[in-house]
Amino acid sequence: MRQKIKQKAKLLAAINLAVGAAGMCGAWFLYGNLKNGIEKMVILCVYLAGLVWVWLKSIQIFEKPFDRLMDDADEAFQNKYKAETMRTKAEMHALQSQINPHFLYNTLENIRATALMRDAEDIAVLTEALSAMFRYSISSPGETAAVREELKNVNNYLLIQKYRFPGKIHYYEEIEDPEILDYRLPVLTIQPIIENAVNHGVEMCTGEGCIRFKMFMTDYHLVMRISDNGVGMDEITLKNLREKLDNSHGESRKNGKNTGIGLYNVDQRLKFYFGNTYGLNVMSTKNVGTVVEVMLPLNENRSIKSCRDMGRQ
Repeated sequence: MRQKIKQKAKLLAAINLAVGAAGMCGAWFLYGNLKNGIEKMVILCVYLAGLVWVWLKSIQIFEKPFDRLMDDADEAFQNKYKAETMRTKAEMHALQSQINPHFLYNTLENIRATALMRDAEDIAVLTEALSAMFRYSISSPGETAAVREELKNVNNYLLIQKYRFPGKIHYYEEIEDPEILDYRLPVLTIQPIIENAVNHGVEMCTGEGCIRFKMFMTDYHLVMRISDNGVGMDEITLKNLREKLDNSHGESRKNGKNTGIGLYNVDQRLKFYFGNTYGLNVMSTKNVGTVVEVMLPLNENRSIKSCRDMGRQ
């Protein structure tokens, strides 16, 4: 795009300079062949006016393309700076998360073993689930995980929550096609959405809470839908949430550390991995419940297509 702007600017400048130069040459020719002083003065004025016109026109021609080029360069620099900043923060967070994880694992294993020795099976089960969650969140290799691994982590999380709220949380999974379980997602995509449904929906309702997880395929997308019958959101709260999710570089990102690895974090990582077209779509009705929907792109072979496959750098 920049090259086209530069070429167009050069062409227009050349045309205007050629026209101006031809006009000035003609004026100079007439000036040399006229004997009348007044006529020569008029021609000289025309000549000088032509010089000024060519100069002003050249500035006008180059000014806008140059400004556009500067704007493009500034935008590219800002995007690169933001990407580098995000990557640095992510690397720092990863380093902090990996500080001696074996100490934590060994401690949890010792607690589990002690609980079994004392016939405290509930404590042993909870400790094992918690240990598995920590291992998954800290030690998961690479950027992605299979859906089946994500759902296993979800079930470990819900096992712990069901001990906190006996008989209150009911969870249902519906996977349209078993092949979906092999598709790969960014690590920790599903569990934070389920956690949000528990903390801000089911936990706050007076009766029993129901969370439904469904995944199915369309011709071009893999669709993930998480719904709950919790307290829901009013229109203003829902509008504010959507605005924060849409604002990819806004305050929601700055507040991400306050919400843990919540909806904002998941939305940001989905956009980064698949492109800004994708991310979370939240629908909610107060006193009825909330639905969070995610659409992921599929290749022709019906495997999930990342931003790399889509030509997005």
